[in-house]
Amino acid sequence: MNAPPRSDSPQPSPRRRWLWLLLPALCCSGAAPLLADPPPRRGNGDLRAQLTPRQHTVLAAGMAGRILQLTVAEGETFPQGQVLVRFDCQVQQARLRKAQAELQTAEKKSAAARRLLELKSATDLELELEQSAARQAAAEVDLHRALVARCTIPAPFAGQVTSRSAQPHQFVAEGQPILDILDNHGLEAVLIVPSRWIPRLTPGTPFFVRVDETGQEYPATVTRLASQVDAVSQSIKVIGRFQEEISGLMAGMSGTARFPTLQEPAPP
Repeated sequence: MNAPPRSDSPQPSPRRRWLWLLLPALCCSGAAPLLADPPPRRGNGDLRAQLTPRQHTVLAAGMAGRILQLTVAEGETFPQGQVLVRFDCQVQQARLRKAQAELQTAEKKSAAARRLLELKSATDLELELEQSAARQAAAEVDLHRALVARCTIPAPFAGQVTSRSAQPHQFVAEGQPILDILDNHGLEAVLIVPSRWIPRLTPGTPFFVRVDETGQEYPATVTRLASQVDAVSQSIKVIGRFQEEISGLMAGMSGTARFPTLQEPAPP
């Protein structure tokens, strides 16, 4: 049986076959190279922005005790300085009164020792001991006044209650959260932008925020940038403030941000 004739030309390897198949596609007019850069963004309308309060905090118990009264409910507003929480402080107030009485006694003894020293009936050491006892009694009064001051929690700023973590007549431990409050006035817009914008982003740079919940666009300005760039996404956090007080906006709302001065042109 005769063997099939052998060809003198070498057969192309599988890798060369794929290259020959791809060559027409690479050589076609208008085809993009395989390693071309991604197309530029058509704008920055996809920049998400979130409204955050400038002032927000969690009020916690400064003492262990029973809550006597909560003057605000969830969602209610309050002015700065209003007492929001009252504790049952009968024991603390009684200790303060006792310390004040001991201070009065110590001050009288100190005054008597000074008078006896003037009459040569007491020594300098006796006067110094009585004065030291009076100072200790005064320190005790200051201590119990500070403890009584923890019996109430005033509002650190004018705001609104977002949640309550305790109820009246409940016994709470020191440091236990009671009220979560925030200020919906002077909201800030927080967004993430490409880090390559940093040279062109300065405090005062204008932009607009279209809030999804209202469907309206509001002017704002950049107030500050975050102190660090995210190396993975090559982005940075930007914080802006609305140019005027706007009613109807609430913390947690979100929308899209638009920078007219940084708008990237669409490719032809």
